[in-house]
Amino acid sequence: MAVRIDPKLIYEIKVPEGSRYFGEIYRPYAVDVRIGPEHRLRFGRFSSGLVGNLRVLNLPDDTDEVFTCGAFCEADVDARIIVGGNHRNDTPCNITIGSFGGAYALFLSEEDKLTFSSNSRPVRFGDNVVLSSGVRVLGGAEVGTGSVVAAGAVVSGVCPAFGVYGGVPARRLKDRFNAAARERYDALRLSELRAHCIPLIPAMLASDLPSDEHGAEYVNRVPRLVFEGKIGDGGSVHLRRTDEYFIGDDRVTGASIVEKLSSYFNQAREKPASFNWSADIFYDLGIS
Repeated sequence: MAVRIDPKLIYEIKVPEGSRYFGEIYRPYAVDVRIGPEHRLRFGRFSSGLVGNLRVLNLPDDTDEVFTCGAFCEADVDARIIVGGNHRNDTPCNITIGSFGGAYALFLSEEDKLTFSSNSRPVRFGDNVVLSSGVRVLGGAEVGTGSVVAAGAVVSGVCPAFGVYGGVPARRLKDRFNAAARERYDALRLSELRAHCIPLIPAMLASDLPSDEHGAEYVNRVPRLVFEGKIGDGGSVHLRRTDEYFIGDDRVTGASIVEKLSSYFNQAREKPASFNWSADIFYDLGIS
C-alpha cells in the first residue's frame, strides 16, 4: 500500500549533492511564463520540466500563444520543441531579415518586413504527452492527449489523441491503449488529481474499484504560478522570478499570503542543503 502524503504537512527534504530536487517545489502547479509584454508559454501541472526542451527562435505575430501543454507531459532531455525559425514558403522570396543583416530592416516599412519575416506558429500539447529521445517538434505542431512520440521522430503537423507516433514526418503507428487500458486511464482523471494523491496512482490503475474508494481527491481550480522569463542564446528559455499566483482564474492578492507563497517558492533559488516541501502549498495555506 502506498504511503500517503498529508496535504496539510510541510516536509523537510534533504537535497543530495548535485541533484535537481529544487524543481519539486514547482511541479504540482501549472506554470505560465511571460516572454515580453505579450507572449506566453503555458505548462500544465507536473509538466514544468519541458522548459529546458524549448527553443524559441521567433515569436508568433498573430497570437500571444507560443507554447501550451497540458498536465503530466514529459520529454527526454535531448528532445527539442522548436518554435519559429521556419522560412516562409508562401512567397517567391523565402529568406528572412536575419539572413542578410538586421540593418536592412531599418529601411523597410512594417508591411514590407512581412516579406522577410519567419513563419512562426505556436506548438500545442494535450495532457500526458511523452516525447522520446531525439524527437523534434516544429512550430505549428499539435500532439493530442495521451500520445507518445517515438525516438527520432519529427512532428510538424497534427497528431490526434492517444496514439503512438514515429517517423519523419511523424505518423500514427498504433493506438497507445487498448480499450481496457483506456477505460482505466479515463477513470483515473490524471490531470485533475490532487498532488498529494500521486502515490495512489499505481493502486488505482491496478484496481477495478472507483477512484474515491482509494481516497483520491481532485482539484476544482488549478493553482498556477506566473513567471517573468526571457529568451536566451539559441532560443533557450530562462525563468527570472515568480511574479504572480493564481487559483484558477483568480489572482491571489492578500499581502500576507503572497509573502508566504514567495518565501516558499524562493527556496528553489536559494538552493539550501534541505528545503521545506508541500504537496500543495496553496491547499496547505487554505487558498485552494
